[in-house]
Amino acid sequence: MSIRLFNTLTRSTDTLTPLHDKEIRMYTCGPTVYNNVHIGNWRAYIFADLLKRYLKYRGYGVTHVMNVTDVDDKTIKGAHESGTTLKEYTDHYTNLFLHGLEELRIERPDTLPRVSDHIEDIITFIQKLLDRGYAYKSDGSVYFRIKKSPKYGALALLDAQELKPNASERNNRDEYEKENISDFALWKAWQESDGDMYWESSFGKGRPGWHIECSVLSTKYLGEQFDIHTGGVDLIFPHHTNEIAQTEAITEKKFVSIWLHNAHLVIDGKKMSKSLRNFFTLEDVRSMGIHPIIMRFLLIRTHFQHEIDFSRTLADEARQIFIKYATLFCELESDRSGDGWSGIDTALFTAEKEFTEALDDNLNISNALRALFELGTTINANLAKLTIEEKRKVMDRYRKFDTVTSVFIPAYEIYKKARMEKENDPKIRKLAEERQKARAAKDYATADNVRNELLAQGVAIRDIGDTGYALDVIDWI
Repeated sequence: MSIRLFNTLTRSTDTLTPLHDKEIRMYTCGPTVYNNVHIGNWRAYIFADLLKRYLKYRGYGVTHVMNVTDVDDKTIKGAHESGTTLKEYTDHYTNLFLHGLEELRIERPDTLPRVSDHIEDIITFIQKLLDRGYAYKSDGSVYFRIKKSPKYGALALLDAQELKPNASERNNRDEYEKENISDFALWKAWQESDGDMYWESSFGKGRPGWHIECSVLSTKYLGEQFDIHTGGVDLIFPHHTNEIAQTEAITEKKFVSIWLHNAHLVIDGKKMSKSLRNFFTLEDVRSMGIHPIIMRFLLIRTHFQHEIDFSRTLADEARQIFIKYATLFCELESDRSGDGWSGIDTALFTAEKEFTEALDDNLNISNALRALFELGTTINANLAKLTIEEKRKVMDRYRKFDTVTSVFIPAYEIYKKARMEKENDPKIRKLAEERQKARAAKDYATADNVRNELLAQGVAIRDIGDTGYALDVIDWI
């Protein structure tokens, strides 16, 4: 079965057909490093990570590029206000972003090019647009001539003749310098407020506009045509619309095969954004008691085209799911053995089939997770029957599934580490043995008191048979 994805450009679910056999080249619009990335932004990066992991699961090689925007109005303003150089200012937030990738178990892209390292490439690209008549100079700036691009706006279903004034600009200070009010900046002329943050070019000193960087960086590292471009739905227009126009003006080829856009993360029904000041960073959610692995689960469990309404309730639900699976995995790794279950191979085959079919169908993660949950229910119901070999087979399959989701096994590793720390605590071991002695002596009052004392230490004791026991940690995630 082929992978099918909803393509924003065609407004249809298209079959993924790689331009290079079994090799996928994909680009993701990355962060503007002027502040901490908020969890609404992280959704876009986790979506790209889920997609990339699934492509690898299905046997594709993947080359992934994500830009880092360290040159724009906001980074320059932030550097001025902080009294540091642009590089010092953006390095700080770039490092925070890279740390966030690790915390959220997002595989680092193959290439993470910074705009500031590619200014010469950008200048060369702009000069080509000028030479071809797709761009023009005005008072030291350079603008893209939209009227030269007959297909302009197709991604956003826009009529180029009906574009709203200034819709394509982050600010409109230069509207009177343009031939057409909807033309967008490729190069912004230096202003006094920019201070020493500028680059020399044949157009004059200044810096790149917003959109040009992604055309330059994507084609530099992936070629003139590639398979998949991802980003948030808010980038459809103007950013991705302008990317297509300026790139295809140079290459005269179809830029990207499939455009994928994830919906917003909302809070109280409103888009999470820095401009509305209703956003949370990873540090914020950690202070709310929400572990990054829970945050990752929250951001992948809903289909990418649907909004997520962030709440503590969702986080608590995720926590309970992880606790349930930690208990299951712990038992699957135990040495207790049953006589065998004849239905094991069918259960695993069905789960893998449903998991793959769901993700082949426009990355339907909700149905894919349902397949894993149903497998868990089935295994739990037959757990006592499983031989050690069958248990290991189930565990291996979950590890395979989690190469895509990357939530269940990492959460289990957190649980195992917490449990080992408790099991190796002499005080905890002593209390557990005291309880077993009281239980053997049928001194249930003492046994209950010790159980409560263990609970106060963050440990639950679970009886196994008449004399055995197991320790479970609580509040570990």
